[in-house]
Amino acid sequence: MSSQELNELNRLEEKGEVGEVESWFEEHGSAAINVLRVKVVVEGTPESGVRITQVSARKKCAPPYRGTLFHSLAGGADDPVTRLGFDLDTPGGVSIAQKITDEWDFAGPFFAEKTISLKRGEDRVLYLYARTNDHSCSFRFVIDALAHGTQHEIVIDDHGRPFKVTARLVDAAGNPDLSQYTVAYTSDEQSGYKWRRVH
Repeated sequence: MSSQELNELNRLEEKGEVGEVESWFEEHGSAAINVLRVKVVVEGTPESGVRITQVSARKKCAPPYRGTLFHSLAGGADDPVTRLGFDLDTPGGVSIAQKITDEWDFAGPFFAEKTISLKRGEDRVLYLYARTNDHSCSFRFVIDALAHGTQHEIVIDDHGRPFKVTARLVDAAGNPDLSQYTVAYTSDEQSGYKWRRVH
């Protein structure tokens, strides 16, 4: 990045316009690192209820990205909501929804013993967490739902494009290894949480 481009990004960060910062990264083809969270609101149809029997991630995976890294050390907050986890490192082209424990471990198929039933007009917020420690993956979520006695597939993607997430490159001890990237920027307390190039 040129100094002008880096200053532009830091100005967006300073303004606190989260949507604008996210749009900037999307426009530049970015991928989330290790975990991508997607908020989905599902609702029963006006005519009848809906029963969700499965949620899955249909994926294509490859080795992790090695291009430009933006490595932020800012912390995040937990969400007191129902969560579904997707382990993108499982073999095959589909990863099914997993239960997530309070310790953020995946604890077996979510829909093995239950479904999500929505009455007519009732809605529910789901947070979908797609995780990879070994790959870069592009994927779309698919909801299998039963309505009017018929099975339906509802595809959720990123405005017509697949979602993207990549594993972080680490050293032998499991710590982030910025030297493995072509270019690396970091945002931390030392820089006043402004992006600066470190590799």
